[in-house]
Amino acid sequence: MARTNTLTYRVEKATKSLLGSMTSGEFLVNSFEGSGTVLLAPVPYWQVMMLRQITAALPKTSS
Repeated sequence: MARTNTLTYRVEKATKSLLGSMTSGEFLVNSFEGSGTVLLAPVPYWQVMMLRQITAALPKTSS
């Protein structure tokens, strides 16, 4: 992620309450204020890719 210096950046809770943040599925969100440009490089399905890396690193057992 990259941004211009005219933007202010904060990480904050997704909702006002702790319980609401946990049940919404989004605990923390990125917040930008001001005028400028934000460049994002999304990584689709990062959980799936991480799980594949972990399972590939596990030792194979023979039956």
